[in-house]
Amino acid sequence: MHALGSRWLWLYLLFALLGIALAYQVKRPYQVNIGEIGDCPYLGDTNRCPIVDGWNDRETDKSNNRNYRWSSGASPFHLPGIGNQPLTVTLRLSGARPDQPPPQVKVEVEGRDYFVQSVAAFKDLSLTLPRQAGLSGDLNLFLYPPAFNPPNDARKLGVRVDWIEVQPADYDLTSLVIPDLIVTISILSALLIIWLLTYRAFGNTKIVAVIALPCLILCLTALAFDRPAISGFAPSLAMVMLWSLALAVSVLLFFPRRWADERAVGLLAGIAAFAFALRFGGMVYPQFASIDLNFHAQRLEQMLHFFQGQGDNFYFASKLPNGTPVPYPSAYYVLLTPFSWLLGGDNGSDQLLLRFASALLDATVVLAVYRFALRFGRDVALYAAALYAVGPAVFELLSAGVHTNIFAQAMFVAAMACAMETLTLARDEAGYRRWLAGFFLFMLLTLLGHYGTALAAIAVICVVGLVWLLFAPPSLRGRIWPLAGATIGATLLAFLLYYVHYLDQISQQVQNILSGGKLYHSAQFSHGFKLPDLLADVLRWQGWVILPLALLGVICLLRVRGALPDTNEDYSAAKLLLIGWSLAGVLLTATALSDRFTVRYNMMLMPLLCVWAAIALVWLAQRSRPLAGAALGLAALYTVISWSVAVLNYYH
Repeated sequence: MHALGSRWLWLYLLFALLGIALAYQVKRPYQVNIGEIGDCPYLGDTNRCPIVDGWNDRETDKSNNRNYRWSSGASPFHLPGIGNQPLTVTLRLSGARPDQPPPQVKVEVEGRDYFVQSVAAFKDLSLTLPRQAGLSGDLNLFLYPPAFNPPNDARKLGVRVDWIEVQPADYDLTSLVIPDLIVTISILSALLIIWLLTYRAFGNTKIVAVIALPCLILCLTALAFDRPAISGFAPSLAMVMLWSLALAVSVLLFFPRRWADERAVGLLAGIAAFAFALRFGGMVYPQFASIDLNFHAQRLEQMLHFFQGQGDNFYFASKLPNGTPVPYPSAYYVLLTPFSWLLGGDNGSDQLLLRFASALLDATVVLAVYRFALRFGRDVALYAAALYAVGPAVFELLSAGVHTNIFAQAMFVAAMACAMETLTLARDEAGYRRWLAGFFLFMLLTLLGHYGTALAAIAVICVVGLVWLLFAPPSLRGRIWPLAGATIGATLLAFLLYYVHYLDQISQQVQNILSGGKLYHSAQFSHGFKLPDLLADVLRWQGWVILPLALLGVICLLRVRGALPDTNEDYSAAKLLLIGWSLAGVLLTATALSDRFTVRYNMMLMPLLCVWAAIALVWLAQRSRPLAGAALGLAALYTVISWSVAVLNYYH
């Protein structure tokens, strides 16, 4: 409430409203290349790209390397939020027919019919549209050419369309553009929530201005120069920010106060909300789609049909892209099935559910990373949480739609946070049994979440146990045995629940590992992976800022005295766990030398790299707080840019 009463907030919103009105006065043409990557949001259902309703598949004219689509008998074209103004629409199309003359094409806009005469060759055909009635700034255009069926082809073909260009009919500034009402309200709502989130996290108007003003400038720049893109995303942007606010409020209400003071909880809530907004925001962008996302939606549909008594496919196997047969665990699908049922269980709602659930899961990993790093001090924990929020590894998986990896990774980080508490507490201390039970549960969900992550998780625990037995002080050495017992118990239970049905595939996988990856081979995921390629992949996944900071953190923790603030916490157990996990992560990354496909499992390095890097940031902050802030900002900038490229690239 205090934030809502701030005069700076209302000045900010007033400035935003004036900025939106001015941004709409920037007049420029917009051309959509039909048949090129990125045309789907303007043609139809983005959940099915590159297939869209009313249009045929993309084709290429080999004589001039021109990409185009055949329209059908009724083909929609939608350009959102460009502003209410007189327009000139130019269509480059070809009306060639095998045995008929090129047809006249009807173009319908706002219930008004226009007619253009096509020719056999591609030709630019223009029509002028008056200002629309009302406040909508969308252009909704429909092509109605006479359709025909070519010989031995079931498709209905209309005309070939190369591109559609929409430009202002009048570039004079005296002809004002009326901003789109929905876009304006959506952007103002999103900016209001951003202000409230940052104010609640930092409680400082100057810091809020530093964060909120760039968001406003980014929105205004997009409105001025790429209006259809930001307009198509604006309603989703408001929704994403509203859900982010709900996540922040949940953290503030339910995060245990004994783990952090009020200031730290506020910062943690802001970090978690930012992490969710970044992940979910990218995945609801109109130009975002993935083959794997559709694959997981189909699996979720199969699971729902099983529980409804319409199928028997509870256990199902799959193949890696290199052809390797693997069991495909169902834990994530089972947990999402009730929500799928509530949302109707269709493919589109299941895709949205997967996007939302995966973004929420990985945003809450921020809390697990904080808890894991808390043994090294509050500042290290906060820096680690912030670095994970902008760590690039998860975005590589999100852009490919690999959602079960994300689920299993989230469960594993939660398991490691429980392991940290189990190893740093004596058996008779309060809470010890709850943390051990938590480790068992999250480890079981990891094993039932994704087959590859399950193998990697077992490898990590084995290496951690070996490091512990070799280097832990005698007084601490016995603490590893309950953790080992819980791991064995979770593994046996996972085997009985699921993997017992896939003994043949598992034996083939074991033989493949023992043979050094020689049993399976493909051109895409080839063996004999070159070291420079591996280093490039690791840098892309882990980030060119976080990785050097992590190396500095290793030096600080192991060699530099006073690298961390003096506390009464015992670091011995925490350091051993961190070192064991790090060694296992390096070994997992090295497996990509024989099979590049396994490079995705170096994602399991990201949480601990963030802890190492956070130690370095604390060390830097002791010398120059702006320098530590700049390093964190660069890490965020790297991920935002790389994620934006992945999202805008559209088809992954």
